[in-house]
Amino acid sequence: MSRLRRVDSSYWDILAFRFIEGRPFTRQEEEGAEFVAVINRATRRRLLGGRPAVNQHVEVGGTRYRVVGVVEDVSPARVTGWADIWAPHSTVSSPDYRAVAGGANCIGLFLARSRNDFPRIRAEYASRLGHAETLAPFTEAHAFPMTRFEQIVSPMWPREDGLPPVREVVLAWLVLSAAFLLLPTVNLVNLNLSRIIERAPEIGVRKAFGASALDLVSQFVVENVLLCLIGSALGLATAFGVLAGVEASGLVPYARFDLNIRVFLYAVALGALFGVLSGALPAWRMSRLHPVTALRGGPR
Repeated sequence: MSRLRRVDSSYWDILAFRFIEGRPFTRQEEEGAEFVAVINRATRRRLLGGRPAVNQHVEVGGTRYRVVGVVEDVSPARVTGWADIWAPHSTVSSPDYRAVAGGANCIGLFLARSRNDFPRIRAEYASRLGHAETLAPFTEAHAFPMTRFEQIVSPMWPREDGLPPVREVVLAWLVLSAAFLLLPTVNLVNLNLSRIIERAPEIGVRKAFGASALDLVSQFVVENVLLCLIGSALGLATAFGVLAGVEASGLVPYARFDLNIRVFLYAVALGALFGVLSGALPAWRMSRLHPVTALRGGPR
């Protein structure tokens, strides 16, 4: 079953679709309630056998639409962009949806070129909302333009002023993440301490030949960070393989999973930080051993 989304002509200016054939429908076609449509690649393959689709007709819900364009498949994760077929909202069977408040399941999109535009957009929206005509039985209209992230977090932490609790939720996530990462950090400290104790004779020999505590700490910290980086490389390769497998399996329709290098680098930096923290303390403790104690295998 094809998912039909009705939009206006400005929709194509706000979202960045990649057309592989044809074009979006125009404002004139929208205002004229012409039965035209844009379809995705999968719909062209399913309904037209992959043949050129422009000026061909597809039928949805008993209505025939003339295809004017074909776009790449959009993942359901793209909530505002996902569909199989896009048609002008003016082609709906009854125009009464324009006069029904809250009954049309409509959403509005705002194009912000940067985060600096958010306050201006919200201020203008609030000023226009104050002059909006309400329909019975409603006496007031309340709305607040939000980003997708703000929409997700709003139900998590309701505020009396109605504003999205972005700071509260982000702070809570950071605290939970820190608590979640504390346990593996403690495990890493114990693991590194055991590993360094096994090398106590090596530490004793190096101290006997004049190695300072800083030299020993630097050695073990660098080794720990290198191990973390090797693990990061293996994780990157594994993630690439898993994402490719999930994408090829078709479990998520139209899904295209790409590695986010920026997020990966953040994870590598975090892993290196924990590598330093989990390696520095055990190395510092062992570097302060007397050479004779170290040569005998360390503390018992």
